Amino acid sequence: MSPGKRAAFAAMGLLLSSCARTMREIPPAPGAIYPDPHASCARLVAERARRTTRLVIVGLHQDQLAADDRARVLGVPTPLGTPFEEDMTPEVARLKGEIGAITQEMIRKNCGRDYQ
Repeated sequence: MSPGKRAAFAAMGLLLSSCARTMREIPPAPGAIYPDPHASCARLVAERARRTTRLVIVGLHQDQLAADDRARVLGVPTPLGTPFEEDMTPEVARLKGEIGAITQEMIRKNCGRDYQ
């Protein structure tokens, strides 16, 4: 194989490996804790709802970016989204971690069914 072909295959591999992940494929950020141990159950519910709303918005953007990256040009997957738009992976992971921390705080405080 010629050096030019090898370089082309290496470049193709780098492009394909840079594809954005969908929101479902992004794990929550580890170590998130809810900063206010004195928050009421009602406050926890409001905070979780606010972060969940933001996660939906950011997640839709991330899923569209992943779909754009998986677009095919002449049958070859070609990342078309990530070179032009910001990958939202860190924010999706952060929000998932925060939502999990709030949920754990709600469990710790025994917030009943009315709050879930």
